[in-house]
Amino acid sequence: MEEATQEPTSQGVAAFATMQLYDGLKFNAKRVGPTTFSQLRQSDYGFGFRMPTMPELIPFVHASLENRDDEAAKSVIRTLRDYWLAGDTGILYTLDGVYVQDNPEMKGGRVSMRQEILEQKLSSNNEKNGVFYSDDGSIRLAFCRLEKGSKTPLGLSRNPMVIAFAGSEENAGKLEKISEHYKSNPWLHILDDIEKPKIRIAGLSSGRRFGCDRLVVDGSLSEDSGRNSCAFGVSEDAKSVKQMNQVTRSLKC
Repeated sequence: MEEATQEPTSQGVAAFATMQLYDGLKFNAKRVGPTTFSQLRQSDYGFGFRMPTMPELIPFVHASLENRDDEAAKSVIRTLRDYWLAGDTGILYTLDGVYVQDNPEMKGGRVSMRQEILEQKLSSNNEKNGVFYSDDGSIRLAFCRLEKGSKTPLGLSRNPMVIAFAGSEENAGKLEKISEHYKSNPWLHILDDIEKPKIRIAGLSSGRRFGCDRLVVDGSLSEDSGRNSCAFGVSEDAKSVKQMNQVTRSLKC
């Protein structure tokens, strides 16, 4: 039997609207930015809210597109079109593979990711479809080498590097569904021809930079280049709420 859903709603709290997703994630709908990633990490998202990671950002964008007539969702979609939605997720490109870390450490306004430390937290027994995970899932490693450019929706969702960016195969599947809201095939923007380790940030856009109507999964954002990144705050207790499996649906996913 099909699960019943409610119409999307917004709830006024502390001068901003909140958006509750089915898996317990709660976002405020007041945009922060555009600015740099470094500034987004330091910004005030409202009491009890912080910058979302890429695995938290993806279901938020998916829910907004599925409920695009909602006023709060419209703001998210416009931001995705006009700017970059940055996740608090760092990417370390190395000659050995691509490491991804949620809530990475910042030193001197820059993301700090050390390969040897990340390797220690990964488990050789926790691998699925080409992606290695830490016990808590906050660190991922993909060994694949891919070319940036246009991908089919299915090719995007089954891509180990995209799965590492997204945090799970489930979220990569949501990226596939997000891409279906746009006319052109999704675009994967990553670094290639790596000669030495480089750190970047994960984010999403809907193609303004590429001149067409498409989802862009970006693994090339830097902490301080440009001032075109935005974010919407996620509740601090999102993980604990999800673990408790308290299913509250105001936006369908």
